[in-house]
Amino acid sequence: MMGMTATGTPNRWLLRLKATGSLLKRIGVEVDAMRLRRAKARYRAGQPMPAKKTIVYVVGCQRSGTDMSVDLLGRSMEVDVFNEDHGAAFAKCRLRSRDTVWQLVVRSTAATIVFKPICDSHRAGELLLWHPRSKGIWVYRDFHAVASSTVVKWGDANLRHLVQLLDGGGDWGWSQWNREGYDAGALNELRPLMTESLTPREAAALYWYLRNLTFFSQQLDQCEDMKVFRYRDLVTKPHETFAKMCAFVGVAYSEQLASSVHARSLLKGTHVNLSGPIETICEQMLCRLDAEASK
Repeated sequence: MMGMTATGTPNRWLLRLKATGSLLKRIGVEVDAMRLRRAKARYRAGQPMPAKKTIVYVVGCQRSGTDMSVDLLGRSMEVDVFNEDHGAAFAKCRLRSRDTVWQLVVRSTAATIVFKPICDSHRAGELLLWHPRSKGIWVYRDFHAVASSTVVKWGDANLRHLVQLLDGGGDWGWSQWNREGYDAGALNELRPLMTESLTPREAAALYWYLRNLTFFSQQLDQCEDMKVFRYRDLVTKPHETFAKMCAFVGVAYSEQLASSVHARSLLKGTHVNLSGPIETICEQMLCRLDAEASK
């Protein structure tokens, strides 16, 4: 078999080549980030501190396009970004205190400061009230694609968590945020769907349902400072959609921001098969989100 030695062990040369490729990719990302920071520093040099600053929270369900949205907003010279792995703003992917966030905003030389507290999406309504001039962006993606991507990245974690969540037990360590934001009614709605044959992808789809349900349970559909964006629109109509996103948060749009966006990822996850009842409940949620995105 290609890539295997005579003894059946993996070919170490190929493994080293793969590891080298991953390392070079990470180095490339860091180099690009450093260049962007320097470009922003040059652009802002000599300019007064912005008199008014806007805080933007990018939230939603994991694997839905929030990273891409944050990355593209962060390409603007007017924007500073604090992603979930930024130690100054986050601890184990959870947003730090209100005062800590405000201090980061005060020190920033940008007019718009973007945070991605995706593990705190169920607290988005609360976060919008922390400081004046705050905006929220809720990004969602088709549940089939999210379920597929989730299982590839985290295996059966959603299945294990969902079983324990409905039982009221289990210790998930830093992932305890997965328990938050769901009322008894939402959990009871899922109990009939928790069959012995439930697959990891079906559990991931149900988690997609729960996470997006918190958008409505927080009444964010009635909040003028929160806007919903559909992943499909972001990748099939990038200039039109990101122009709307930038206008919403008050950032000048340039076509260069979304010049690298493509729609190849839309093909992923289309083969995922779900049971009829799970397909139905998720499809209903998708329709609700589509209606919000169309406003």
